[in-house]
Amino acid sequence: MGHAPTYGELKAEMRRERAEARRQKDAARRERAQRRKREARIKTLERRVSALEEQAKREDALWQSNSAENRREAGANPTLLHSMELCDAQMQDEAVLLRATKCTIEKFRYVLDRFEEWLDAHPGEAPLFRGRQTDRRGNRCKLPPRHALLMVLMHFKGELTQDSLAFMFAVDQTTVSRYLKMTKGALGELLPTPQNVYAAILNAKDATELAQIIRLGPEPDIPQEGIMNGSSDAPPDAPPDDSRNGNRGIVLDDSQNDLLEKRFKRLMGLSPAFGLPEDKLDLFGTYKKMMTIFDLLFKIDGTHVQTLRPVDSGERRSRYSGKKKFCSFNSNVSVTGRGLIWHIGKSAEGSAGDITLLREDMPDFSPFKKLGVKIPLFMDKGYAGAQKDIKGDHMVPMIPKKNKPKSGKLGGLTQKERDRNRMISGIRVSVEHAIGRIKQHGRVAGPYAGTIEDFGQDLNLAAGLANFHLIWEDIKRGQLKPG
Repeated sequence: MGHAPTYGELKAEMRRERAEARRQKDAARRERAQRRKREARIKTLERRVSALEEQAKREDALWQSNSAENRREAGANPTLLHSMELCDAQMQDEAVLLRATKCTIEKFRYVLDRFEEWLDAHPGEAPLFRGRQTDRRGNRCKLPPRHALLMVLMHFKGELTQDSLAFMFAVDQTTVSRYLKMTKGALGELLPTPQNVYAAILNAKDATELAQIIRLGPEPDIPQEGIMNGSSDAPPDAPPDDSRNGNRGIVLDDSQNDLLEKRFKRLMGLSPAFGLPEDKLDLFGTYKKMMTIFDLLFKIDGTHVQTLRPVDSGERRSRYSGKKKFCSFNSNVSVTGRGLIWHIGKSAEGSAGDITLLREDMPDFSPFKKLGVKIPLFMDKGYAGAQKDIKGDHMVPMIPKKNKPKSGKLGGLTQKERDRNRMISGIRVSVEHAIGRIKQHGRVAGPYAGTIEDFGQDLNLAAGLANFHLIWEDIKRGQLKPG
């Protein structure tokens, strides 16, 4: 027989059952409370999502609208609305837009149309400009394409910081950074940057297509010899056959000869009131020969852009330029006869010399063989010795002779050599003008605060903007697309 439970044991068992029942009841109560909280949280999130979707719809209508009344009806933030109205008013004022971006209204609208086409061709990037992102949380349209383009052009023209742009466009700094990165990448494909022009030269199918690229830019006021008929096969500084016209295929009239003589006298520092000395006649014939193949007068020069002084001593030594006496980045710039920037070499620290950069990143001159002519390549004295590095007998380096040490009868340069140096420097000066057009954009005028990789991208884009302004008339005539 089993042992009968005592009163104490029964009472203890009853207490355990009651405690277990209370625990189960409390667990059920907590579960119901948690369920109610989850349901309330879901409803709250649904209301917030619905409100954000409605806000996104209103903002999308706001971005697509050009009417201030419609924007107010869309429920825009007053600060953002005021900023957008100011930007739109700025884009309608020719003088203000030109000072802020170096673009006229016609140029701005042209680039904006190409930018809109680029967004249509890249649907993955379009939501950032035209609506709410569906694949990444928090990334939705805050600036329309026209304001993003205006922001980038103002950033390059005036070197405005991202914080300043954020204040002007009523957004935060991270938004400015995102739009700058995206829009600069698009403009790098659309504009005639040196990278795009160089690729077009390498991919030119024949001499006609290559000559079309070389002829982009302002038309010279002197008749040009054909650059595809092989008529310029003589060395560039050889005396011409015709001492009057300076060219075998071009006949210059009296007014054109007088114009070239006036320019030559100014170049040589001669008085315009007197005739040319006899010892300058041969050089004047060479100068006229050069001017009748002006499209083929290629130039190369290096440019330093000052940077902020690095804290690290090793980096400071590598960036310091003994020539410029400040820390800088250095790059080689190559231009055609009409000033089109067709190649920019790889950027390096300021301590690197111009000829060192040229040897490390030499442009490919082989496509110019298709023209069947010899092409003068003007460089300064910093490229002395580059003749042996430039491959191809169709390229003729034109480098001023260095002054010899004055020791006895062999010292110094002759008057003929000095005149030749002066002529080469006078022709080569157009590459300095091209570099000046690049540095009209404050972003690359210095002091530059970014990395050397960012500098290469910004310099390429600034040169693309300079090329765009240079060949704008050709683009309007339909001879070339922007990119």
